Parts: sequence; C-alpha cells; structure tokens
Amino acid sequence: NEYQYFVTFWMEKYDSRDKLLIVMYEDLIDYDEGPIAATKIADFLGQTDGVEPIGREYIPCVWHAIVKYKEVVVSKSGIESENKERKLVPSSPDSLREGPTERPYNSQQLELLKNLVEGLIEQFHNDEEFVAIMSTYLETISSTVALD
Repeated sequence: NEYQYFVTFWMEKYDSRDKLLIVMYEDLIDYDEGPIAATKIADFLGQTDGVEPIGREYIPCVWHAIVKYKEVVVSKSGIESENKERKLVPSSPDSLREGPTERPYNSQQLELLKNLVEGLIEQFHNDEEFVAIMSTYLETISSTVALD
C-alpha cells in the first residue's frame, strides 16, 4: 500500500523523532487548532540553522490569510462576500481549495482503511503522538457509515 509505505518511510527516516514533525490536516485547518499547529510548524522550522520564522504574534494572522482566505466575510454594513484573494500570494489561483467535504466509502473500503490504520498503530506503537493522531482517524473510520 502506497500510504503505508509513505508513512513508514517518514517515521523511520530519522534517527531522532525530534527531526520529524507530525501535524494533522484537520488541526491545521481548524479555527482553534490551526494557529496552534502553525506555531508548532514555525517553532520546528526555527530549529534549523538559517531559518527565521515570523514573530509568534503574527502567526495567527498569516495562518488565516493562507488557510482561511476563502471564508465568507461580513462587512460592517452587513453585506456578505467571499474573500477569494490570498493576501500573501494573490497570484496563485490554482491553490484555491474546493471540492466535496464528505467522502463516501463502501464497507470493503472502510475495512481496508481500518486495517491499514490499525497496522500503522501497531507498527509505531511506541510513538505516543503518532498513535494519538492515528487513533483519531481510526475513530472516524469506525464511525463512518458505509454506502452499501
């Protein structure tokens, strides 16, 4: 499985876990957790020689400009508009995220996903952060209703 290979590659690439940062996509796009995840990324990158992240006080603003740039904005006059411009990189329209938020799966696909995630949890059971993240995904998979 390509996903299992991908995860295994990165989990085993470094001798020290301090050289690997894992961030859940769901956390990164969440209003409360997103700026926290962005701060973790900035702190992690800041440990590298020559990398100087922006000031911590600016991270929530930069996070919002990058991640939530398409949200509906209500002006003082009460008029709603969709903010489609990226404040930091206005010339990258191909980065606008769109598409379905729900992904329908049949029971066979859900069982395969469940087995894959359980296998990864077993494989990297000593990594508490990884296990916590994958357990969150396992809960989601387990609570998903199959199409068939």
